[in-house]
Amino acid sequence: MRRPAARADTTKLYEILGVSKEASQAEIKKAYRKLAIQHHPDKGGDEEKFKEITRAYEILSDEEKRAQYDQFGEEGIQDGGMGGGHARDIFETLFGGMGGMGGGGGRRPGGKRKGQDVVHPLKATLEQLYNGATRKLAINREVIDNSEAVTTCQDCDGRGVRVQVIRMGPMIQQSQSACPKCNGEGKRFKIKKEREVLEVYIDKGAHHGQKIVFANKADEAPNTEPGDVIFVVQEEPHPVFTRKGEDLFIKKSITLLEALTGFQMIVTHLDGRKLIIKNKPGEIIKPIVEGRGLKAVRGEGMPTLKNPFVKGNLFVLIDIVFPESLEDATAAQLKSLLPGPSEPLVDESDHSYELHFVEDMEPNSESQRNAGGEAYDEDDSPHHGGQPGNVQCRQS
Repeated sequence: MRRPAARADTTKLYEILGVSKEASQAEIKKAYRKLAIQHHPDKGGDEEKFKEITRAYEILSDEEKRAQYDQFGEEGIQDGGMGGGHARDIFETLFGGMGGMGGGGGRRPGGKRKGQDVVHPLKATLEQLYNGATRKLAINREVIDNSEAVTTCQDCDGRGVRVQVIRMGPMIQQSQSACPKCNGEGKRFKIKKEREVLEVYIDKGAHHGQKIVFANKADEAPNTEPGDVIFVVQEEPHPVFTRKGEDLFIKKSITLLEALTGFQMIVTHLDGRKLIIKNKPGEIIKPIVEGRGLKAVRGEGMPTLKNPFVKGNLFVLIDIVFPESLEDATAAQLKSLLPGPSEPLVDESDHSYELHFVEDMEPNSESQRNAGGEAYDEDDSPHHGGQPGNVQCRQS
């Protein structure tokens, strides 16, 4: 059985990653990702520091190696040194190569980079989202012209980047940029334009913002998997219906007579069906208050995506239009037919009462100023009564 070396260092690798010895695997991976991106040589970082970080991660992310390290230190790890290529392989396997660090596509297993996706908006009417639709859309993309061979770019030796050394007195600074001759591809090749017509199917019940993906239909490049063409559904406003999730909403104004005796409306639905919508016999329609009192037709809303036989509801937002005034004879007839007033009537000629009429009014700042603000203003401050604008009481 191996004995631990005297004073074996079992904390160095944790310190390199900036984590504690009790760190979870998720914390170790997160710390490695942050440091590896910061010190990656392709981003101007130090190659040796990058290898040191990656070696620490390789050991601590392996439960068996981590246990050996915690007991014996690095001497207990029998795996030899780590070359620069091996360190890069670990990084690319975990995080998709340099593409996974922002600025475009990632790297697929096997080292093949993923190209940039192309996103197009796809306007759709509410009728198309209700019934489903197929749209034929033409795309133009760049493809490799196989009539000419793909060669390594001589300007960057196939690296895809050019390094420029800038001297500022005793200091030397390096800057790195994409090779302009090959656009950072590392290869020289001939391209041609290609036009293709895609059949885009909009599912029944599709939502605003939903993505329809055509894999590998973006531009081509050597040693690169083409990106995707993505259509994003943009729901257009409808003159009659409003959609919220799987529910539809429609507005309807009715008279006071209809509210009391019943209403009927004809609605042409999104699939062309004509619906007769009415309230139940004897039901009185009351105004909607704080979202309560909504009326709906069950199962006449939008189809559910991937299960179009299940639908939401069609809500009818009813607005009761009251008459501006009533003639005395009409009012008398209503009084004889409808329930009496909530309070008994009093004799208006009785001088013990004051007669007032209500008016149309909003509680805005103007009415508050006309009303004189608060009925009274109380303050214990000894200087309060001397402020301008306050009513002062003088006692004699």
